Amino acid sequence: MEDEKKKILGIEPEEYFTGEDWIRAGRRRYMLLNIIYYLQHFAGKEDGVSISEISEFLEVLQTVDREIYSSIVKPGIAVESTLSELLNKGLIIDRSEGKFSINVEKVKSEKDLIYWGSVKRVFDKVNEIMSFGGYRNE
Repeated sequence: MEDEKKKILGIEPEEYFTGEDWIRAGRRRYMLLNIIYYLQHFAGKEDGVSISEISEFLEVLQTVDREIYSSIVKPGIAVESTLSELLNKGLIIDRSEGKFSINVEKVKSEKDLIYWGSVKRVFDKVNEIMSFGGYRNE
């Protein structure tokens, strides 16, 4: 009965087991989606983004804006789990080279991204640090 009630309310199982409500889980997913979009469109990763590239970006993000970082990286929820959630929702695609790309059928531009207006400048700072601080692996 309780599971049926949760389904009706739109609470997904992974949100229930991690103790996240649907708002926080959605924010976590869409913030990571924003990072993938940013890396593809503004950081030269047009062919897709690997987990290691996402991890490097998150590492620098943690020093630039702890609040945004904390909305993406949660204790007990691996970034790979969030990527899996984005794949299941069809927002990203998994390339055979182990890279992830935005599903352009669902995310056509920044207008389709929740939070884009509030994170773009922060991501620009992260990218600048990565470019000039020796973090970038090219």
